[in-house]
Amino acid sequence: MIRLKKLRKATKNYLKWMNDAEVVRFIKNPHKNESDLQKYIAQSFGLFGIYLKDEHIGNVGLTPGANGGVYIGILIGEKQLWGCGYGSQALEMISDHAFYELGFRNLMAGCNIENIRSINLFIKNGFLVERVKTDPPVLLFYKTKCKGVRILFQTSETV
Repeated sequence: MIRLKKLRKATKNYLKWMNDAEVVRFIKNPHKNESDLQKYIAQSFGLFGIYLKDEHIGNVGLTPGANGGVYIGILIGEKQLWGCGYGSQALEMISDHAFYELGFRNLMAGCNIENIRSINLFIKNGFLVERVKTDPPVLLFYKTKCKGVRILFQTSETV
């Protein structure tokens, strides 16, 4: 079981990940030195470390967006833990936090169209594809918290 902890300083693991070409393959501007990474953490709205026992294995973050929404970003930095389900657990935990504790109505995310792991992660966790941006090629996702919405189905037998 993982825990999310508010990230307040750059860890050795985080700095290591930002300098690993395979880990940051789909990150636009990785912060490669400790000073830049610390500035990024200090300015972040909701950046949480993902911890397995006492080991920092990744991050998940929230960035306020438009129309009552928030953007979610996620990174599992420890490559040997890719595909183990920790990203899915973290995405579920941060989604619940955004919906039920912070009161956001919409979650949004985006990933490079070649990032199959992220695409599968968002779909597995109930995100829907909104659209594809072409420059750069990014798949955009959303998930909505709907209260009091009832969907009625009508078939040809229904009057």
